Amino acid sequence: MSRSRRSPGSARKVDQLTGTVGHLRDQHGASLTEIVGLLNQMIERDGRQE
Repeated sequence: MSRSRRSPGSARKVDQLTGTVGHLRDQHGASLTEIVGLLNQMIERDGRQE
């Protein structure tokens, strides 16, 4: 999906996530693999809570 087709709320969330990933990489030295692993853990946890 091109960015222009996303809703304003969705585009904002993508921008926030991009900024957060950049912060984790720059400030904490996290690798992209570590960040993806953490995101997967969060998704699994949220799935169990539903």
